[in-house]
Amino acid sequence: MFAKRLLLVAGLTLLGCVGDDLVVSPVDAGAATPDGRDASDPAQPTDDGGGPKAGEPLDLDIHVLRNPTAAGHPAYGAKVRVKGLVVSGVKVAGPTHGFFAQHEENVAWGGVYVYLGAAAVSVVRGDIVTVTGEYATYRSQDQIHATPEGVQRTASTPNVKSFNVTLADIADSGSRALELQSVLLSVKDVEVVRATQGVDFRVRPIGGASTELAVTSFVANDVGPSPFQPNVGDQYGSIQGVGYRSGVTEVTATNKLAPFGPGDLSPK
Repeated sequence: MFAKRLLLVAGLTLLGCVGDDLVVSPVDAGAATPDGRDASDPAQPTDDGGGPKAGEPLDLDIHVLRNPTAAGHPAYGAKVRVKGLVVSGVKVAGPTHGFFAQHEENVAWGGVYVYLGAAAVSVVRGDIVTVTGEYATYRSQDQIHATPEGVQRTASTPNVKSFNVTLADIADSGSRALELQSVLLSVKDVEVVRATQGVDFRVRPIGGASTELAVTSFVANDVGPSPFQPNVGDQYGSIQGVGYRSGVTEVTATNKLAPFGPGDLSPK
């Protein structure tokens, strides 16, 4: 009987310890982050384990970070550091901010969006940066979630290259859409087939080819009327923007081209 009482007391003590440890923080409970995401989103931080280097970032080439088949490609939630990226443009409108950055030459798997939340963006186009933060995904768009302290400007360049692609390359069924996410791109000789609705209008190659692509003003201005108001039939010699993916939900997200302003649209 005495032994049974000891076991009972020990069991209650153990349960009490476990109960004390289960303190649910607002994040654990799924409290929303400033952009509406919560702890159930796979982009949220994860435990990086123990060991002498626990918590230190992985130093990665941008192509290893982005290419899911590359040796050393990290899991979402990993803390990473990527050097030598060129800023191609910034998002400063709306409640969430960030910037797009890419490799200067090797653009396949060479771009990424750096998400700063509500923080101000301190870099400009042409800055060369080192970014430290958490590797994440949102609406199937790869990102690095960083703080302003995680962004270091190391140099600058006067020229930021854009790379010519076809609509078929980057549309939803496009063979290069994923590898060209967040890269500064240019499409040539397109015509408007749907005027702006919300933040998007749609284009196709001049001449009636079937491939269409949405051009979005979400990056340029997501809090007011779109700065892009073309009419059906308007033609453009080129439209420049970053490869982008967005939608109301993960299921409805589609590939798009995201210019930074009206100057990125060149009428024929």
